[in-house]
Amino acid sequence: RYTIDTTSIKRYDANWNLLNENTNALTGLSAPINHLGDGDFYNGKLYIPVEYWGGSCGDFSDCGIAVYDATTLNFESFHDTSAQGHECSGLFIEPSANRITIVNYCGPCQFHRYRLSDFSYERTDSLDTPLNYIQGIVRLGDYYYITQDNIGGSGDGDICYRVSADTFEVQGQVYHTEISGGDSNSNMEGI
Repeated sequence: RYTIDTTSIKRYDANWNLLNENTNALTGLSAPINHLGDGDFYNGKLYIPVEYWGGSCGDFSDCGIAVYDATTLNFESFHDTSAQGHECSGLFIEPSANRITIVNYCGPCQFHRYRLSDFSYERTDSLDTPLNYIQGIVRLGDYYYITQDNIGGSGDGDICYRVSADTFEVQGQVYHTEISGGDSNSNMEGI
């Protein structure tokens, strides 16, 4: 069990007792990277999207995938994805397809596909319905589940959508938080 914060990673046992943490998870990454996204575990490693986030969709750069040892939480390698021009808020590992899928927060959500074996770019798939502010992704069976963070701070709540893994059709909401009194501090930043 892991939690990923903007600059730190924590590892827990099955009872949520803290085993260890890396409070300086950006160490080893090139400046100006300052933000960790929603990552995934595979084969003893944590794969985490990283970037420089300047606070708005017009101010991001240096996007890529950072790989960490899942036991020590030490940084191991960085794989640059910035040539594709997309922001990177979350990722999911699909070993059977030899794939890493990255979702973006900025602009309509797309699934940016990279090969797990060598981190090379494959293609980009678009959803049938434009959704913005996506923070996390996971696949369960025939569906992806993606989280939408507070609809960009609008105060409308956070939403988890189900998406067909075959057609990329958004098939509806499976979870929606209601924010009362205009409180826009809710942030569902992963899944």
